[in-house]
Amino acid sequence: MVTKKHDDVEEFFEQLALVVTVVCGSCKRKDMIREMQKERVAAEIGIDMQIQEFGNRFSEVGTELVENMAALSHCDSFSSFNKAKLLKLSEIYKNDFDNSERTQLNGQLDIYYHSLLHDERFFNLKGIAGLSRLLVETRKHLSFLLVYRLLRN
Repeated sequence: MVTKKHDDVEEFFEQLALVVTVVCGSCKRKDMIREMQKERVAAEIGIDMQIQEFGNRFSEVGTELVENMAALSHCDSFSSFNKAKLLKLSEIYKNDFDNSERTQLNGQLDIYYHSLLHDERFFNLKGIAGLSRLLVETRKHLSFLLVYRLLRN
């Protein structure tokens, strides 16, 4: 009978150990999730603060310049591509594009967009610098001289 009592006690402590493990694991998981959320919020606040700081430091023209450059972004299958903003960018760079080149750029942007949209080599680029580099590597910069000029400015 003494052995039976000890077996019950041992089983009780095994069950207790399982409960403690699960509870502690849950607490650790909650702590990890809470920490990840805290980091995400801090990152978002940091980004918002950087955007606000950017707006405070630069003129309206500078902000417009950055927004227009973002229209060349290849991310998300060129979802940010905006021909009107890119043509506006060519107007900001008055000394680099004359009226004739702006007219040519208008047509070149359509071809550029459709050409790169279906080219898998341009799917996983990192930033405008990567786009510029790949245009040169694939020699597409020769086909899209005016678009490439926008990238270099």
